[in-house]
Amino acid sequence: MQACLSFCPTPPADIDSIIAETNHILKIESEKAPFRTLAWYDAYDKKNKLKAKDEAYAKKIKKWLTKPHSWQTNPIDAFVLTQANTEEKLVAAKGKYQAVNVETRQLKQTAQAIEALAAQASYQEVELNAQADKAISEYRMQKRKDGKAKKKTRAKPYNQIIPLLALGGFVAVIFALGMQVMSGSGVKFLRGFVFIYIFAVLAYFIATQADIKALGIGYAAWAIAFGLLISNTVGTPKWVMPAVQVEYYIKTGLVLLGAEILFGKILTIGIPGIFVAWFVTPIVLISTY
Repeated sequence: MQACLSFCPTPPADIDSIIAETNHILKIESEKAPFRTLAWYDAYDKKNKLKAKDEAYAKKIKKWLTKPHSWQTNPIDAFVLTQANTEEKLVAAKGKYQAVNVETRQLKQTAQAIEALAAQASYQEVELNAQADKAISEYRMQKRKDGKAKKKTRAKPYNQIIPLLALGGFVAVIFALGMQVMSGSGVKFLRGFVFIYIFAVLAYFIATQADIKALGIGYAAWAIAFGLLISNTVGTPKWVMPAVQVEYYIKTGLVLLGAEILFGKILTIGIPGIFVAWFVTPIVLISTY
């Protein structure tokens, strides 16, 4: 609800004209070629970048909706990155990006050349069309790698400790209010939630380690592992039990996930959809309990 009130009234600039323009290009390119052309993908990317969360004010809000950063050998990097360490990372990142970018440009030139040949044949050569489609797909895959490499060249110093504490406090108060209304145990919930939140951050912290992340072991798996370890060894402390509200968390998460999808569609459903989202989301959230 709060996110909708923050983002919906201030959409990206020229959103209507950009959507109309890109939709027109997508339609023309789809009718012209039997495969998705470079122009089709350019229009798709331009339209896909229309996100309120990328606006300057949204990025400021996002700083407080944080989690531990990726780290390799120094655990402190998950929470704090100094200016000196940032400069070291930037030097390495820029070198890697230059190498990746060279390959990206080469693949783009190849894709453009083969697509031009397919266009000269009026897209009647099946084999040439397949070659163009494959070349464009390879370029697109490389472009994603290029984007990730470029993102690392924009690294900035950070301190996640205060935002993590603020986020934990905010979430704790919101959930405690719900528990107070439902069972009158809001204060007991707050005491136990501190324990739950610490292990949630710890699960994220371990999952963001580079080698573990490469193995695909996410934070959810680590959270389950911690829960099994505690419950089958020392046992869950009694003072934590009021905060062990699995159904409460799952239902809230599912409703918020549905709200996120709904808000993502606001670009296409227009102003009426915004007001529907404002009213439907809190009603659904309340009705699940």
